[in-house]
Amino acid sequence: MTTTTYKNVVLTLIGVLVIGLLVNNCANNSPDSAKFETVVNAQSRTQANAKESSTYEKETRIVKTDKFEGIICSNFSEWGFVNQSNSFWVPTKDQILEAEEAIEQYLKDKPPTKSPKLWQKLARYKRQYVGIVVDGHKRIYCNFYCGKESLSDKPISVEDGGDCFFQVEYDIKDRTIYNLMINGEA
Repeated sequence: MTTTTYKNVVLTLIGVLVIGLLVNNCANNSPDSAKFETVVNAQSRTQANAKESSTYEKETRIVKTDKFEGIICSNFSEWGFVNQSNSFWVPTKDQILEAEEAIEQYLKDKPPTKSPKLWQKLARYKRQYVGIVVDGHKRIYCNFYCGKESLSDKPISVEDGGDCFFQVEYDIKDRTIYNLMINGEA
């Protein structure tokens, strides 16, 4: 018998044995069936741990200071609309803080005609940050929105809404602001 055939026979026997034990335990309703329930409960705990891990992962992506609160998004498939090249990366909290400083200064130095005092309102906004690559440069796409929605990595995209919604890109290497877009009014 070849090694491959031997492995297949052993795997088949193990599968039959496991199925037989499960059927026997369920049919007899014996004390051993409690062991099977324990395994199921352990799997449920694993799922609960995965949810806790997901919550922890979200918390580690939250950037919060006394001036603002935002979330670093890494669910790139949902953010494809912001970047034609579909090249993404995950910015660090330090890079976010650098971008925030630059955005505030930019809005002070070059106030947009639609909302010249926008920089004074920055504390009112929640933020979503997505690392994008444009012409080989790493940028942070920053999505600003007001409202009572909790932080989410799902894109908040609204038509109209005025300066309650705006987006801007920050180039990490050039330390330059690009593509400030303030929503229009209906």
